[in-house]
Amino acid sequence: MPIQSFLDDVATNLAYWQGVAGCVGDREFGRLDHEWHNLFRAAQVGLAFPPTRPAAIELTLQLFGFVERRGYWQEWIFTLEQCLANCSNEQPAKFYLLNRLGQLYRLNRQLAAAITTHEAAAIIAQSRNDHLALSQAYFNLSEDYRLDRQLTQAETYGLSALEGFISQGEARWKAATLNTLGVIAQWQGKLALAEERLREAVAGWREANQPTELARALGNLAATLRAAGEMDAARQSYLEAAGVLAPTSSELDKVMVEISLGGLYFDLGQWSEAEAAFRRANSPYLKQSSHVYYQAMVAHGFGHVRLRQGRNEEAEAYLRASVSLWRKADDQVMLANTLGTLAETLAARQDIDEATALYDEALACLINYTEDTLARRLWGDFSAQREAILARNRASMGE
Repeated sequence: MPIQSFLDDVATNLAYWQGVAGCVGDREFGRLDHEWHNLFRAAQVGLAFPPTRPAAIELTLQLFGFVERRGYWQEWIFTLEQCLANCSNEQPAKFYLLNRLGQLYRLNRQLAAAITTHEAAAIIAQSRNDHLALSQAYFNLSEDYRLDRQLTQAETYGLSALEGFISQGEARWKAATLNTLGVIAQWQGKLALAEERLREAVAGWREANQPTELARALGNLAATLRAAGEMDAARQSYLEAAGVLAPTSSELDKVMVEISLGGLYFDLGQWSEAEAAFRRANSPYLKQSSHVYYQAMVAHGFGHVRLRQGRNEEAEAYLRASVSLWRKADDQVMLANTLGTLAETLAARQDIDEATALYDEALACLINYTEDTLARRLWGDFSAQREAILARNRASMGE
C-alpha cells in the first residue's frame, strides 16, 4: 500500500474514534470498554507519523475522562509521554498534555513525578500569560501536595487557584478547588472550615449536574462530618453519594464510597455492616484493577473488622496483605496505620517482640507528618499501645 494511502487510512481511523468519543458522556463510558484496545492502537499508530500526530494528540486528550473514570492509567501514561516527546513548548497542546499526564501520575501514586510535571505546566502557563491555565496548574499542584501530605504547600496552591477561578468566573473549577481545600482543612483538623468549603463544593457540583464530582464532594463532606462525630449525617451523605454514582460508570468512585461506609460502620461498632461494605468495595472491578491503594484499604478494613471480632488469624493474614500493598502505594501514614493494627493483632497473641518492632516501624513512618491530624492521632495511639504491651510484659516477668 502506498504510504499516502496508508496515512489517509490512519487519519480516517482517528477521525472515526474522535467522533465516537465525542458522543459518549460520563454515564456511558462503560460502552467504550470493549473498544479500549482499538482506541489505544489508533492513538499509538497516529503518533508514529508526523502528518497524523496532531489528530492523535487531540484524541489522546479527548479520551482523558474515559481513561480516568475506567482506570486505564498505565497505558495512557505511556501514550501521553509519547505525545509530549513530539510536542514543543510552543504548541498549544503542550500545557494540556502536561496537566493530564501529571493527573495520571497522581492517580498512579507517582507523586514526585506529578509535582514535577505540573510545575512544568505552570511554567508554560506563566510564559503564555494564560491566567486560567496557571490556575489549573496550581489546582493540580494543590492536589499533588495534598496526597503527599504536605498540607501547607497544598493549601497555598489551592488558595491561589481559588482566587484565580473566582476572578475568572470559572464555577466548576471553583467547586473542584473548594473540594480540595475542604479535604486539606479536614486533614489539618479545621473541621468547621472543612465543612463550609465542602458544602459550597457540593452546591456547585449540584448546579453543574456533574454526578461523579458531586459524589466525590459528598464523600469528603461525609468524612468531615464523621470526624466531627456527626455519624448519622455522615451516613446520609455517603448514601447519597452512592445513589448519585449508581447510574454512572465511575467504578473506582463506587469502591471509595463503600470503603468509607465500611469505616463509618466500624467506628459505630457495627462489624457485620462494616464487613458487608468492604465486601461491596472488593468488587470484580477493584480485584482486576491495578489500584493497589484501594486494595490496601479494603484489606485493612477486613483485617481490622476481624481483629475486633476476635478472629485474629484471619485478621493477621489480611493485615499482612495490606502492609505489602501499602508499601507499593507509598503512603507512609496509611502504612503506619496498618502496621500498628497488625502490631495490636500480634500483641493479642503475646508475640511481644514482633509487635514492638511493628510499632517502632509505624512510629518511624509518622515522624515527618506533624501537620496531619490522622498522623498525630496514630502517633499518640501507637506510642501508648507500645508502652502498654511492654509494661504488661515486664509485669508478667515479675520485673
